Amino acid sequence: MRLYQAGTAVAAGYYINPRALELLTVGPEGGVLPLGPDGSFIRVPWAAILALAPVLGFAFVVFLPAIAFAMIAYYLAAVLWRLTTRGVTSVAAMALAAAGRNGVALAPSPKTGHTEMSGGSSDLTPAKGLPAEVERDIAA
Repeated sequence: MRLYQAGTAVAAGYYINPRALELLTVGPEGGVLPLGPDGSFIRVPWAAILALAPVLGFAFVVFLPAIAFAMIAYYLAAVLWRLTTRGVTSVAAMALAAAGRNGVALAPSPKTGHTEMSGGSSDLTPAKGLPAEVERDIAA
């Protein structure tokens, strides 16, 4: 096989650019190979093209559906991932928001002596009996 440079006048036939994997067909009157950064072409005999056609057709028939199924699986996995992370982050945000409400502190209950959250959704006053430093920080 002979190597032809871009811009060379060539006879009719099939030419392939091995770097760009580009197949070029030159008509019966001949022509000039196109210029470009990957400027070398190899002439391919028509018998090789004829033998390669069923292989390329088989690859097209087998791999095109496989690629479609792979793309669908990827899309479904991406949607599932987004839904999962969105749900986890919203639950985490709600938990952090509930734990960090202003004016709510963990203090021993005067009735039971157990530590519980004083204040509630309707009562956001700080717990009684906190050290003076903490009360000043809350007031500030």
